[in-house]
Amino acid sequence: MPASRTHCKRGHELTEDNVYYAIENGRRRRRCKQCELNRRQTDRAKAVKKAGRPPYDPSKYQKWYAANAEVAKQRQRDARKNNPDQFRGYEYKKRFGITLEEYNKMLADQNNRCKACKTDEPGGKYNRFMVDHDHSCCPGRKCCGKCIRGLLCHSCNLTLGNALDNPKRLANLAKYIRDFRAPSQ
Repeated sequence: MPASRTHCKRGHELTEDNVYYAIENGRRRRRCKQCELNRRQTDRAKAVKKAGRPPYDPSKYQKWYAANAEVAKQRQRDARKNNPDQFRGYEYKKRFGITLEEYNKMLADQNNRCKACKTDEPGGKYNRFMVDHDHSCCPGRKCCGKCIRGLLCHSCNLTLGNALDNPKRLANLAKYIRDFRAPSQ
């Protein structure tokens, strides 16, 4: 068996950071990321030249946006309104590392109910169940996707968040309610 090459045909070093693997003719092959990037840029430049348009200039867009900020914002609002699932999918992927399909599967596994109180009314501004994750694993609003506990209604999510995910605090709160409940009439 031949020894592994250390450089690609164009002389780029084949390190862990500069290699990706592709399946070609049923075999796994090492490929140089730098060569692939150069090829894509060349292909893009050829396509632009063939189409007869100038290359992309970000400063041109920035100037247009500065002059037409309200138009751009309205286009974004319209796109969100016309494609809500697409944008929800982006949001779930960015914040929780899950797809919209995974969210819907979790909701179906919970019988379209809150995992904590079992209500079928999500409540809240957007009237949908919220993704709950373990904040000791991933503090803040973003999550790795591995510490997701389930989907909660608005009320349960706020209660859990205000209790700082502290089971003792929640148990004390439950005891407080039991101890000071008004007598039934």
